[in-house]
Amino acid sequence: GLVLSGRAPVYGAILGIMDRPILGFGSWRHDLTSPYVAQAMIDVGADSRILNNLRRGAKTSGAGHSVLFQAWVENGIVPAIAYMCIFFIVMRVFIFNIRYENRLTPYFIVTIVSFTWAFFFSPPGMGLRFFVGLYLAFYVVFMDKKNSLSRMAVLPK
Repeated sequence: GLVLSGRAPVYGAILGIMDRPILGFGSWRHDLTSPYVAQAMIDVGADSRILNNLRRGAKTSGAGHSVLFQAWVENGIVPAIAYMCIFFIVMRVFIFNIRYENRLTPYFIVTIVSFTWAFFFSPPGMGLRFFVGLYLAFYVVFMDKKNSLSRMAVLPK
């Protein structure tokens, strides 16, 4: 419950990944991944009346609700690896920037906590997507290829 944050679609995505880890089910195939969400709801102890109402109304969502797990369950292992590479690049930039105190440090902390939560447990909003691009731009513009973190400077003190 703590790891999944109480979200059955994340657990459903993990169940789907265990069945098809290499290729996935295809983008936006809620019809193929919704049985995994129903199974996840059963596993976490959802009431059977809730499941029956969802099935009758055809309102069961697809597995996912996480940037990483949804990309993996829908598109396979290659996009999941690419997303993990982006996650590690963003973390490197964040760790480097947090070492230098400036006026934007509290904002960096809030942004990276929101990004990390969204990456693993819920899809990010539009504002957070902008800041992922900002972190990646910091990486491209300020990172020296020979001394990867030694000469990057975002803002002076």
